[in-house]
Amino acid sequence: MDNVDPFIKVLHVPTMTKVIRELRGSYHTLSPSMEALVLAISLAAIMSLADEEVRVLTSGLIWLSG
Repeated sequence: MDNVDPFIKVLHVPTMTKVIRELRGSYHTLSPSMEALVLAISLAAIMSLADEEVRVLTSGLIWLSG
C-alpha cells in the first residue's frame, strides 16, 4: 500500500484494507466493480516497483509460459 498511497487517499482506507485482507485470492466473492478496483490497486502497486524489487518479490514463483 505504501507505493500507491497518494492514489489510495481517494478511497476509504479502512474499508479497502478490510476488503483486501479478507480476499486471500477469492476474487469471485467480490462484486464486479469491487474486483476491478482491487485489481486496479494491485496493478498500480506492481507498476510502481523498480525492476529489482519485482525480481526479489517474485523469486521462487513458478511462471507459466504458453
